[in-house]
Amino acid sequence: MTGSELASLGRHLRPGMIYDSNGPMLEAALAEEGITARARRVKDEPAILKKELSLALLSSDLLLISGGVSVGDADHSRRLLGELGVQTLFWGVAQKPGKPLFFGRKGRTLVFGLPGNPAAAWICFHQYVKPLLSGVTPSQTLRADKTPKADPKKTLFLKARRVGSVVELLGGQQSHMLGALAEADALARVEPGSRSRSLELQSL
Repeated sequence: MTGSELASLGRHLRPGMIYDSNGPMLEAALAEEGITARARRVKDEPAILKKELSLALLSSDLLLISGGVSVGDADHSRRLLGELGVQTLFWGVAQKPGKPLFFGRKGRTLVFGLPGNPAAAWICFHQYVKPLLSGVTPSQTLRADKTPKADPKKTLFLKARRVGSVVELLGGQQSHMLGALAEADALARVEPGSRSRSLELQSL
């Protein structure tokens, strides 16, 4: 996990700091796939981050990075991966949340750069990393309780819950919000410009 502002759960927060939610979340998601992993937090300092990335590339078949792959002043991960010889296979996807997703490789090592916002990181894990590990989750089409507001250019992944044969679209869909994930049992896919209440639903 990249970010000088991250602190371990339970520690006193100094001004400008936040708790690291992505580390425990991704550890748990990998554990569900039978993979034991230990998240490391790395400061947004290029020299430190480059050293940690170099060591991880030498010892990993799959490397997950959370944060540092967008275009902010403190987003160093993508540039440093390139300096370390990681080939960019794609960067950026037309979806929300999770637009700045990065995927690359160096030799046998595959690298995912997940967004730093927790809901975006979680959705990208389930849409891209999990299918690589265990295959694509079957989907079904159900009718939503309301017509979602589609984005004209991006595919939306909305946290949802089944209520009988109807899909309830939950509140708190913003990429920094995790509360709805505790209630969700599915992701609803909304295609760009769609006006339909019939949504493709993927179980979680």
